[in-house]
Amino acid sequence: MSKLETLRLSLEKYLSHNNWVTDKENSSENLTLWVNNQLNESITLPTALGLHHKRSEKAVNEAIEDLAEIIGEPVLRLEQKIQSLLVPAADHIHIRAAGSAIEHGKINFRTNHKIESAIYSIIKSAANSFIKKGRNNKKEKKVSKSQFIENYLSCVNTVIPAGGSFIYNLDVDLLKSDGFEGSESLQRYVNSKLANVLNELFLINVDNVTTATLVNMGLSDDIFSGFISLFADDVETIECSFDWSDTEPAPKLKANKLVFTRSHREKVIKLQAKFNSSKSFLLRNANAHLSRLDLKSDHALVRLKIFLESSERTCDAQIDMDTAQELMKTLGENIEQPVIINATAWVETTASKRQYSLSNITSISSEKEKILPLFDN
Repeated sequence: MSKLETLRLSLEKYLSHNNWVTDKENSSENLTLWVNNQLNESITLPTALGLHHKRSEKAVNEAIEDLAEIIGEPVLRLEQKIQSLLVPAADHIHIRAAGSAIEHGKINFRTNHKIESAIYSIIKSAANSFIKKGRNNKKEKKVSKSQFIENYLSCVNTVIPAGGSFIYNLDVDLLKSDGFEGSESLQRYVNSKLANVLNELFLINVDNVTTATLVNMGLSDDIFSGFISLFADDVETIECSFDWSDTEPAPKLKANKLVFTRSHREKVIKLQAKFNSSKSFLLRNANAHLSRLDLKSDHALVRLKIFLESSERTCDAQIDMDTAQELMKTLGENIEQPVIINATAWVETTASKRQYSLSNITSISSEKEKILPLFDN
């Protein structure tokens, strides 16, 4: 599509979105008359067929100038606004691979293939980890998790690489996803979660994190493997940066630009080993005793005593703020009460001890048997 065709389509879209309609009786196969009854104004614009006329470019420019005069807006600003209509808002993810063996804008073909595969693995695994079935809009037709994941991946586009070591540019179009309920788009939701988990990986202390915490962050074996694979033999640093579209509020992050070194790779190898050395089992309607509930800015931490592997274990877990507040209303002032939970228990075995933790708490019920679902299964 030529620049002139794109401009004409954008102008048509702008007019149709701003109370302009076509006057078919006074239009022809080469020209369309657009009228706005509220403003008592009209504009003539070439049709797709009319673009073949030698004066079509002048006619499109005159239509923009006429519209700018009618609405009292500078021509240049109006042109920018019109041209942006056919370009979807997008978040930009930049991943820069650098190393002494990587030249400016040039990278070994095999290394490039490994990094591209790793990036795709991370993106897909992030969508799988962060998208929950419970984010469906109950008023609309049920949409499966796999459909949401496919929707997200279809909006991820590769942009021409930039020079400077070797930079992979991804544009993630922010488009409406039917059935997805939230204050942000599906794509922004996954992008912000991915950026947040990369921030966590950048600072994480391997020795002070439980397997359940890793799961609650959205980390998985596939994400670990993808991150490790980013560091091919000739890659010394991986720089990740996020440029957020201003069409939605930017997420609150510790940093939008992170530079990972091979020391981070070694850290992730240890995290993956911790993850893979743990075993999990599902708890269904398990009896537990709530001993603590601490409210944070956007979630709550709970401490539960639960009978696991023939003994009482103390486990820390995370629940969302809405569930925590409902739980407090149900329990009243006395937080320390018996509860029933559905969750995943993790057992991590080290040389010196066995550590227990909980993730994916899908419901908590008090002794009054009021079920508080976290997700709509």
